[in-house]
Amino acid sequence: MLVKDWMTKNVSIDQEATVIDAIKVMKEKDVTRIPVTKNGKLIGILTNNDINRSSPSNASLLNAHEVAYLIANLRVKKVMTTPVITIAAENSIFEATETLLHREVSGAPVVNHKHEVIGVISRTELTELLLSLSGVGAFGIELGLIVKDDPGLIKALTDIFHGYGIRIRSVLTMHDRVPAGYRKVFFKLYKVDRDKIDEIIEALKAHSTPEYMVDHLKGTRVFFNQE
Repeated sequence: MLVKDWMTKNVSIDQEATVIDAIKVMKEKDVTRIPVTKNGKLIGILTNNDINRSSPSNASLLNAHEVAYLIANLRVKKVMTTPVITIAAENSIFEATETLLHREVSGAPVVNHKHEVIGVISRTELTELLLSLSGVGAFGIELGLIVKDDPGLIKALTDIFHGYGIRIRSVLTMHDRVPAGYRKVFFKLYKVDRDKIDEIIEALKAHSTPEYMVDHLKGTRVFFNQE
């Protein structure tokens, strides 16, 4: 999963453009920031916050757009943010997420090996990727389990699902917020026989501790082992 496959492509603006021009491009591209260039080279970034600060109104971006004609001659170079944090197009999404988190920014320009701007990546694209990975939108069953961090346990769980003819849409794991030596595993499942749910849960208990189950088709949720 590389940044170049998830970024918003072909979005930038010249430093001599007006803030109004920038707002139009941002709305067309549905982005909240836009790389600023000079002679094709990246020199800054313009964000919603920059635009709001440049406006005579303390209102939202929508209101800033409405009053933008009051600052029709204001150039992008006067209100852009510098210096610019960039992300390489060949970086993985995980590397990009780490960069945005540690640098405390919600998005950044994407550059190629020549340091040319080819797009922008933000938390919006990262959220869309997370939703895609998690299988959100498919009317299946979401299941959260706690397992020992031992080799073969994930396979034991998937073997149970396959034994019941269940298809696995996604599997995510994490070590955060669990005791040492354990991990959380999240499955998104479909083609599940709802009449055998209790039987399936009991089979899973031989290898894990079920935490919760959400049936997105029925709109129901069950929390296990709650006091």
